[in-house]
Amino acid sequence: MKRILLLTCLIVAAALSLSAAGSTYEQRIGSLDSDGDLTIKTDSAALVISQERGNDKLDIQLTGAGRSNYNLTVREDRGDVSIEVKRKKQWLIKVFQVSEVKLTVKIPSTWKNGELELGTVSGSIRIDSDLVGESFDIGSVSGSISFGNLVADDKISLQSVSGRIAGNKVISFETEVESVSGAIGIERIDVDDDGTLDVSSISGHINIPQMNARTANLHSISGGIECIIPSSFDGRLSVKTVSGSIDSKISGIVKDETSNKTRVYTLGNGYGLIEISSTSGRVSLHN
Repeated sequence: MKRILLLTCLIVAAALSLSAAGSTYEQRIGSLDSDGDLTIKTDSAALVISQERGNDKLDIQLTGAGRSNYNLTVREDRGDVSIEVKRKKQWLIKVFQVSEVKLTVKIPSTWKNGELELGTVSGSIRIDSDLVGESFDIGSVSGSISFGNLVADDKISLQSVSGRIAGNKVISFETEVESVSGAIGIERIDVDDDGTLDVSSISGHINIPQMNARTANLHSISGGIECIIPSSFDGRLSVKTVSGSIDSKISGIVKDETSNKTRVYTLGNGYGLIEISSTSGRVSLHN
């Protein structure tokens, strides 16, 4: 029995020492142009993005006790960079395998006009710095997405299946936020007068305390919706729910119509259109 315990301890110690060895990988490259496209894909590694003043290189760090279980690939192409982290194929099951790993990418301070695409399968995505770019396409299957301020000249797309999407501010020409079961909470969303805002969730709650959009569509099946309509909004506001309740406090209404479980408010004489619908969730809005 003692021999078995001793052998077990030796195996554990060996496994831990192997996993700790080479637990950090770092690479700094200078080929990302200020308007270059940056694409980052991971399967299960958590992803952290930041941009520091004075940093003129793309800094890539793969850390964690399970780093040796992953392959990291970096491709450079005429000012664009793509980064991919994938778990290595394992033919045998390792009892004491450690899989914890994190990918940290520090974007050069000169980058501000390119496209940023981030994607994870089960890892979370966290953006620690305010970012300005041409467009953002950020998606996760089961991990959460969190950020501060995102500003884009074109489109911002945020998508998650079961993870929560949370952020402070989104400013773009058009914005799309989509979740299946994860909640959506963004403090402020601004889109261009000629752009559109689309926010949808199947069962997750939607909360947008400040929304500036002339054309918007907010939809949920069983999750509730809370939002504040801009006081300057000039157009039609359509609110629909099948079995859920509607709690609205809207001032400046010129016309109020109700038809087939849909309430339509007309504010001013503009041509804006905001549509809010929930099948069974509660809708709460005011301006």
